[in-house]
Amino acid sequence: MAEVEKALLDYLYFNGNKIPTNYKIFRAVEAGDFLNLNCIPIYKWFQSERFDNLDSLDWDKMTNYSSRFNKIKLNYIVKLLEFYKDSEFYEDYK
Repeated sequence: MAEVEKALLDYLYFNGNKIPTNYKIFRAVEAGDFLNLNCIPIYKWFQSERFDNLDSLDWDKMTNYSSRFNKIKLNYIVKLLEFYKDSEFYEDYK
């Protein structure tokens, strides 16, 4: 049976080239600086893709699954998405 977390990761993986990322975003994630101005374009992309109900996801499962893809970019995107769900960007969107 398909799981929501796996389906979302598949979507992020297959649409990775559309996600506005760059090395500045990855550096901000490594530093834990999720409020860095360089991260705003990806939060806007999350909003444009209409990611809803992020609170219902199992984030441990998301992190575990994303590490199996062996794609560093995907791991960063999952970390950003998890921060986004707790941020004012998501609260303003809802």
